[in-house]
Amino acid sequence: MKKEILVVGGGFAGLWAALAGARELLLGGRQPDVAMISPDGFLTMRPRLYESNPEKLRVPIEPVLNALEVELISARVQTVDPAKQSLSIDIQGKGTRDIGYAALVLAAGSELQVPAIPGADKYSFNIDTYAAAVSLDRHLCSIMQSPHKAGHQTILVVGAGITGVELATEMRGRLRQYANAETVDKVRIILVQRSASLVRALGENVVPIVTDALQQADVELVLAESLRSIEADSVTFSNGQRIACCTTIATTGLRANSLAASLGAETDRYGRLAVDEMLRVQGLSDIFAAGDIARAFADGAQLALMSCQHAMKMGKFAGYNAARQLLGLSQAPYFQPDYVTCIDLGDSGAVFTSGWDRQVQMTGCEAKSRKRTINTQWIYPPRTDRAALLAAADIHASHR
Repeated sequence: MKKEILVVGGGFAGLWAALAGARELLLGGRQPDVAMISPDGFLTMRPRLYESNPEKLRVPIEPVLNALEVELISARVQTVDPAKQSLSIDIQGKGTRDIGYAALVLAAGSELQVPAIPGADKYSFNIDTYAAAVSLDRHLCSIMQSPHKAGHQTILVVGAGITGVELATEMRGRLRQYANAETVDKVRIILVQRSASLVRALGENVVPIVTDALQQADVELVLAESLRSIEADSVTFSNGQRIACCTTIATTGLRANSLAASLGAETDRYGRLAVDEMLRVQGLSDIFAAGDIARAFADGAQLALMSCQHAMKMGKFAGYNAARQLLGLSQAPYFQPDYVTCIDLGDSGAVFTSGWDRQVQMTGCEAKSRKRTINTQWIYPPRTDRAALLAAADIHASHR
């Protein structure tokens, strides 16, 4: 079995790579011969997993793909053989098989960098995946049913980047689903950051707003501190202090999917594949990479971040260029100069910024409204409307 374009990964980059590739083949007068390999058949709204009710935060991907005649293969990639232009895949319940490609788009994403803390791999929670987020939510429900047990009234978030801040400031709102206000008000929420400042993680313009929101949410911010160990019912800080805590959540950054390293190509310290301006993997002209697995410059000076907004755009360019290469047509260099952030701050609203230096454009309720629009509309693909999908898959189309 061989496909013209094979896309590995069912996240934002993979979805838009598949759709953009199919679009260009259609425009070039070719029947799309595009397949996506994804293990579960769902697009998880990963940027939203800090929210309550994570069970609702994924959508079936096959109906969207079918609208542009893209095949979904439910499988996991075992190995990539660039010399043979083939993958070995494990099809659920059917064993392994090889599948070839003319052009490959790697969009396998990233995974949480579990902190090198004794006990972290066994006792910490995270919101990196759908399954992990659901597991945390069920745990939160459980501890609120018995709040007087040791460790049940303390929640510790490790890592004060955007994800950590959003999770910490939203936490009381989430707990209110499972307990009354009096019980929730007694919960101690701690946000721990190893560095002495939040500036590097959030930007100097945002820090005062975030700091105030943490105070309003009654979140204790602990800077210049880390954990020595994590146990089922306690944590020990590097200064030797031990506290009862059965809910430690790691939001400690991302690392590219290990599939990237298997190619033998150049990778950076985050495991991302070095790509050229067309998003081709360095030294492998028929393999493209997009999203969190790719180290790409967004505007010639700034590297694209491991973020949804960059993954969506990069996916489109990778799929577009893969198809255009097969059609013998000119390609387009990936270019995404506009960068924004919108950080949810719980009951304090949100903060919306623009530019790489994060200049504040909106705060409070206005920014919260923008955040809801992003989370509930802009990051979702058009359902099954072929015309809408063709328009959205254009590399020049905006999602807002």
